[in-house]
Amino acid sequence: QGADAWIQGFSYRQTRSGKTKWVVNAEQARVFENDHLAKLQTVQVRLFDGTFQQEQLLITSEEGVMNTSSNDFELMSKNEKTVMTFESGYQVFSDVLTWSEKTRQIHTADPVTIRGNGLVITGTGLAGDVDNNEFRLLENVRAEVSSP
Repeated sequence: QGADAWIQGFSYRQTRSGKTKWVVNAEQARVFENDHLAKLQTVQVRLFDGTFQQEQLLITSEEGVMNTSSNDFELMSKNEKTVMTFESGYQVFSDVLTWSEKTRQIHTADPVTIRGNGLVITGTGLAGDVDNNEFRLLENVRAEVSSP
């Protein structure tokens, strides 16, 4: 379908000053060199902190599109949700998540559910600053707390 390459077991790593910032793995990728795009199937993204090289965040998704020039990517799921899992155990569920490499931020305009430690928060839209570990829901926020 016009792809320059089909890759089974795709892995793409972003490093800075010898330290890994993030790794994108996919079961399969179709690479379009002229468009600087990789279309990914069954995706895992691991984001690392810059200091201790510990995994901060794991994102799983059914598919994604990565711009191999800007290193921005969009992850989307149709059947299951795209899921961000934090080292604290909190999970964020949405249909679409977008990563901007320049700002190192994750965002979506879609409905979002956050679960963890007896808390369920729902809303529409999410803006997240990965380096500062700050995430906020943008609209229609509702929280439910349950005791353990």
